[in-house]
Amino acid sequence: MIDVLLNYKENYPDCIIYIYQNEWERIESDYINDLIKFEAYLITLKDGQIIDYQDEISGCFPENTYYIEDREEFDNSELPYFSKIIFHSNNVICTHSFSIFSKYNKRHYKTCLQNKGNKSFKVNRFAVFNNSIFNKIRKRPVHSSYLNGWFLSQDFKMWYQQKGEWIMPNEKVCDMTNWGNSCFWIYEIEYKSGEIEFVAFKK
Repeated sequence: MIDVLLNYKENYPDCIIYIYQNEWERIESDYINDLIKFEAYLITLKDGQIIDYQDEISGCFPENTYYIEDREEFDNSELPYFSKIIFHSNNVICTHSFSIFSKYNKRHYKTCLQNKGNKSFKVNRFAVFNNSIFNKIRKRPVHSSYLNGWFLSQDFKMWYQQKGEWIMPNEKVCDMTNWGNSCFWIYEIEYKSGEIEFVAFKK
């Protein structure tokens, strides 16, 4: 399990690591290699959002940690009409590839967004819809994530490890633990000019 923790610290430098041995304890990265024995682990992003855990022991989680679906507020607004979605963007490139975390969880893969245009942009929100015949005959797709709604800009920045406010030309940001297949990921892109586009990419 130490291998998992080291990979999280390398690929998510801002993540928070907890281990369980009779009680939950937060572990600083300098001490991971010194760990000898523990029963479970839990990984969160810097705001406490849980991204991974192995825990069949404790029956509880550390204080100030949470599942994203336990939020009090959600954006459950509809997805845009198909006529408003760009499926082949010249400005934004999306790639899916093998992730180092796939060896711990086979459903995980790496998703990267790259700014291939000459204008900076940010992701206001993003969502997923499935590649089913039912969506193909509708005027607009429907949400298919476990939230039944949009993920927020703060989720994108943490999951994709975006450092600045804007994604600059040629900059690439990556989510190392994405999951979901036979679907489309859709992003609401806002350029510095204020222009907004909806771009979608198939997985």
